[in-house]
Amino acid sequence: MLCSPLKILFIIIAIFSVSVVFHGAVLTVHAQPDVQTTKYRDMITDLRNDLKTNARLNLPSNGDGPFLGVLLVPGSGPIDMNETGGAIHLDNETGSLIYPPARPFFDIAEYPSQRGFAVLQYDKRGVSANFTILDSNIWRNSTVSDLENDAEKALEDHTATRG
Repeated sequence: MLCSPLKILFIIIAIFSVSVVFHGAVLTVHAQPDVQTTKYRDMITDLRNDLKTNARLNLPSNGDGPFLGVLLVPGSGPIDMNETGGAIHLDNETGSLIYPPARPFFDIAEYPSQRGFAVLQYDKRGVSANFTILDSNIWRNSTVSDLENDAEKALEDHTATRG
């Protein structure tokens, strides 16, 4: 006699529940860390009037596109594309960058990219990593309208790129 899929599911849940009660075990599933699920393309975005900023396009590792897109707009203050919460350091032995643990936009960009979306991040005008203000005149004189136009221009570039 064949069991229905629903019946099998209930049996699995019951077995798991019994094992948790008696053993205190928790079932955990670990992702495969060696499998690349996202690929990156570092870009320069022209925000109009010869004002350029760094950008990163996060793409799913499988498929050639075109992909649906997501634009991450930087928040308030001198924030980089990852909204890094702390300074980025250089490892003197290896020469590689050591990132602080708080990079919410980096993590947020990973999730939709792993699920088939292209995600564009960009540095705010006049700002770079480590809260570095590249051009204080541009940074101090930025208006909300400028920042809104920057997001629109980044979206145009993202749409034109098409993965």
